[in-house]
Formats: sequence, structure tokens, C-alpha cells
Amino acid sequence: MHTVENMREIIQLKIVETAVTITTKPPETTTTSTSTTPTILFPSAEDIIDSLTDITTEKLDSIADAVESMALAALQDVKVAQSMVDVVGAVMNVDKGKLDTALTVENSEKLVSSINFYTTGVIIPNTSYQLRMEASNVEINLLDLPADFADPALELQSQTLSSNASSIYQSRARTNQEVSLSIPLTIAMSKTDPDGNCTKRTRVSFVVYHNSKLYKQREPIPATVVMDGNTVALPDNPVIVADVPQVETTNLAHPITFRIQKPLSSVYGLNYTCVYWNSQEKQWSTEGVHLVSQTEDEVECEAYHMTAFSILFDPTREIIISVAHKLALSIVSYIGCAISCIGCLITTFTYVFFKYLHSDRSGRILINLCLAIALLNACFLFGSVMGEFPVEPIPCAVISTAVHFFALASFMWMGIEAFNMYTSLIKVFSNSTSQSILKQSISGWGLPFLVSTGTTVTDFYLGEPLVTTSSNVDPV
Repeated sequence: MHTVENMREIIQLKIVETAVTITTKPPETTTTSTSTTPTILFPSAEDIIDSLTDITTEKLDSIADAVESMALAALQDVKVAQSMVDVVGAVMNVDKGKLDTALTVENSEKLVSSINFYTTGVIIPNTSYQLRMEASNVEINLLDLPADFADPALELQSQTLSSNASSIYQSRARTNQEVSLSIPLTIAMSKTDPDGNCTKRTRVSFVVYHNSKLYKQREPIPATVVMDGNTVALPDNPVIVADVPQVETTNLAHPITFRIQKPLSSVYGLNYTCVYWNSQEKQWSTEGVHLVSQTEDEVECEAYHMTAFSILFDPTREIIISVAHKLALSIVSYIGCAISCIGCLITTFTYVFFKYLHSDRSGRILINLCLAIALLNACFLFGSVMGEFPVEPIPCAVISTAVHFFALASFMWMGIEAFNMYTSLIKVFSNSTSQSILKQSISGWGLPFLVSTGTTVTDFYLGEPLVTTSSNVDPV
């Protein structure tokens, strides 16, 4: 067991005397002299890892400083680089509760920044296009794309990198938490030199952390959730760090896509949201990242910037519906609305055609009620069909306003019908006059019109979008 003092002695850098051979002309003549060349001796990864059994903030301070120093030497020595990655992976193996107590925001930044410094600065030999390094909980995949790389997208997945027949670099994960990332070629090949010319190689770094312990939040999120009366522990989620050094990767014209396997079984019906790491706020944020799709096992997201990505538990309970079931529900909804619309229209025409049916107040109220419900169903069906095709904002806003209006009118006429039943049964001798029908018509149609049009006009003048469109909204 290492004490804090021993740890600092282990991590202390040393300078030793080395013999340097200096070659002079002519080549056959060599002289050997002794000089003091600084050779940095780093502590073995095993010594640092052993010290993690009893982790403290002081030990993590020393470890973070050591890793930060190792990152510089790792650019020239692959063994030092592997030791650095081993140490970072070992830190991520520490119990989450103990690590949260000992880890500070500054130390977490040092550990993550050391990995980022290495992935950006290390030189990959010209004879190879890739460099891969793996440790417990950490995978580093680096690619130097050639200038003639012409595929539309770069597909990366956790674990070993390999090139398939179409020259898209891919890899497979041995762990259960598979992650993948797709980068548009317009991003990967946009690197230029100071003169504006395309460089021969473009560096793409892809780092996967199998948990998010190193991303210390200023306001931590709960570690458990109560579902159906049972307390369920939320396991940690993997983190993807993607970067194209010296390339502007914010406000991208084409989004990057990443997929992360759900860490929890779909038995609990948990919903997840896509997030990125806000390095300034030290919190996970959803800005510029949105959910594309979610299955029982996987979450697919899109982002318009490149940084550290992950998924977080959303307290909203979600029931995953298959595509076949969604289609069946849509068909049932369409048929049900059509039958309701036809039935209401038949009732309306029947009451209008036979005079004795609409001669009293109740008949006229029923005509208005059926008409409102029929038009509501018709607008809903028309709007659902419009959602399957690209539609301009104005027609879409008109349909949404009409649905709002007829929905309110339906409820108003239901209320008027209820009031009419009350007056007919309780106030038996109440008179039915033309003035009362006029008042009911103004209430049944006028008030909904004012509310629906007022809402639309207010949103327009306030600069709010009249319509929010999404390709992922189902018609059900």
C-alpha cells in the first residue's frame, strides 16, 4: 500500500547520466563523450494502478500530474503512451462512489486533456494510416486519411479498426456496449494548410470511454431511479470523443451520426436522450444534438458539432413500438376517423333533410355538433396525409389552426348540448326561442374562432414558428 508521500516519490521525474555518440565527418571517425541528457523516467503503470486500491484526492492529484507529463513523452515513445492509457483506464475502474468523492473537476480535465493532447499530436508513420491503442475502459483509434479518400462518409466503431471492401474504416467491439460514429466526408477532408491547399493527410481521432466517470459534473445526476415502486440503479454510459484537429467542427452543414447501445434492458422501458459534454459549464447538454431513433437496444443520434457524446436517462417512460405496430395503429386511426366523419355527415344530412328533426332546439344543436366533429376528423386526416410530404409552412399552419378551431368547437357544442339537456329535464317549461339558438351559435363557433385565430396571430407577431416539423413524428 502506497502512502501519499510514497506516491509523490514514485511519480517524481528523474534525470540520469547517459552516453551520447556524436558522428562527425569523415563518417569513419566517431567520438564518444558523456553529457547530461535529460531522460525522463516515469513510474510504472503497475505502481500507479496498485495505489488506486485506497484512492484519495491527493493521490489523484499526483496521478493526474503524472499522466499530464506522460502525454508529452508519449508522442515519441509508444510504450509511454500505452502506460498512460493503462493508468487512465485503471482510474476509470475505480468504484464510482469512491471516485466521485476523490476526483476533482481539475483532475478530470487533466486526465481527459492528456488523452486529447496525445491523439492530436502523435505522428503516425507514413507507412501506416492508422494507430490503435487499447486499455481497460479506453479505446483510442487514430486515422490519417489519404487525400484520395472518396467515400461519402467515414464509419467508425469501437474496437479494432479495419478497412472493408469499400475503404470505409470500421471496427467491432468485444464489449456489450457497442458504439459507432459516422462522419461526413465534407468534414473529414476539409483540412487545409496555411496557404489554403488541401493537405495530404487528414487526422481523425476516435476515442471511446466505456463509462463517463472522468467527466466530472458540477451538478451530478442521480445514480438511481424509482420505477414501479422499485429502485433501479442506472449504469454508466459510454462516451464517444470525436475530433478532426485544426478543422472547424462547430455549426456543421451536415450532421454526424453516432449510435450507442442502451446499457439497460428494455424490460424497464427506459427512455434515453442524446447529449454532449459542455466543457465550459461542466455539464451534459442537448444543444445541437437530437435523437434520431430509439429501439429496444440502441439509441441513434445526430449532432452538428464534434465533441464528447453520450446518452443520458430520460425520466419519461417510453414504450417502444415496432414499425409494423406503428403502421397498424396508423391504419386503425385513419379508418376510425373516416368512419366517424362519414357517420357525422350522414347524421347532419338526415337532420337537415327532415324538417321535423331540426324544428326544435335539440335538433339544431345536434347538427352543429356533428358538423364540428366531422370537420375535425376531416382536417386531422388531411393533416396526417400532408405530414408524409414536404409542405410549405403556410398551408401547414392553416391546417393546424383549423384542427385547433374544430376541436374547440366540438367541445363547445358538447357543452351546449349538455346545458340543453339540463334545461329540458330540470326546467321543463323553458321556452325555445330563435334568440337562444343565435346565442348558442355565437358561443359554439365564435369563441373557438377567437381563441384559435388569436393564438396563431400572436405567435406570428411574436416571431414564434407557426409550425414545428419533424421527420420522425408518426401520424398516430
